[in-house]
Amino acid sequence: MNAFRNSRRYYESKKHSIVKEQKTIDAGDKALKSAEKKTFELLKQASKIKTIGKSRKQYWFEKFYWFISSENYLIIGGRDQQQNEIIVKRYLKPGDLYVHADVQGASSVIIKNPSGNPVAPKTLNEAGCMAVCYSVAWEAKVLTSAYWVHHNQVSKQAPSGEYLKTGSFMIRGKKNFIPQTALVFGIGVLYKLDDNSVFRHKDDRKIKTTEEEMNYLNAEYEEMPIVEENEEIISEKAISNLNIEDVEDKQEDNRPETEKNEYKESLEDEQTKKEESETMFPDTSFQIKLVSNINSAENSFKTEEITDKVETNEKEKKKSANVAQTSKAMNQPLKRGQKSRLAKMKTKYKDQDEEDRELIMQYLSVN
Repeated sequence: MNAFRNSRRYYESKKHSIVKEQKTIDAGDKALKSAEKKTFELLKQASKIKTIGKSRKQYWFEKFYWFISSENYLIIGGRDQQQNEIIVKRYLKPGDLYVHADVQGASSVIIKNPSGNPVAPKTLNEAGCMAVCYSVAWEAKVLTSAYWVHHNQVSKQAPSGEYLKTGSFMIRGKKNFIPQTALVFGIGVLYKLDDNSVFRHKDDRKIKTTEEEMNYLNAEYEEMPIVEENEEIISEKAISNLNIEDVEDKQEDNRPETEKNEYKESLEDEQTKKEESETMFPDTSFQIKLVSNINSAENSFKTEEITDKVETNEKEKKKSANVAQTSKAMNQPLKRGQKSRLAKMKTKYKDQDEEDRELIMQYLSVN
């Protein structure tokens, strides 16, 4: 070992230490930046979680197809065969109605009716529309009818020798068919009300009976304004029977004085002429009798038929003569130079229509 080698070793170690120091500084900066990003993301997630309110508690029927009818009945339907099985076995209670489309491969629909009162036709139509729309008829675009039965007519017991798969049931007894409806479906949005505002919407979806509807109509009728007997009411007949002279007088007011005088004089002249005609010929009537000679009419008709026949014969002769002339001209041999002329004419006028030819001939005739 000599002094030169020792100095070289110290110099190299110093160089490596400087590089290592720079690398550690860069790595520390990267670690700090990544830690800052992670902390910012965690803070954002925490702020989002704070803003989220309490999730609404779902009802038992929200896992099925469901809606509330216009008469405040809950109607549910199965999404698949297993849900159809669950709906009938678990949720079909006494008083409820079972609705199904008149095709295979449809959803089982139930109208919940805990009161047991008869269901109105409007709700039955809405449930039938739901059953048809959630069936094979929707994709096939075919109109079919639906039917409804009571809860005790639906059973899972198959007849002897047969088997019912999941989601299918036996209907015993009479089926009450619903009229066909269009394949129309809608989407509704329900809002949850605060407890303080429930009383304001108390009777919004109340089922109105016939007596309540009659009372509502009577109240509207009483609120209508009543016309007194002393007031003058002009009907259409009275307007049509108004005197025309009054209207003419109103129109005359807007005219100048010279036109007014001329118009009055013309009316007076017409009235005097009518009076003179009535005095000259009082209560006169004329009877004109027309006598026609049948023989002369028949003879004229015959002569017309003969002239028509002669004209048709002459036209046919002219047509035959023109056809013969054209056939002769076509059969004659072409002279020298005519073939080249015809070829030039065809190339020149090949894009010309009959309308263009007529316009050109009219232009030449005018010039």
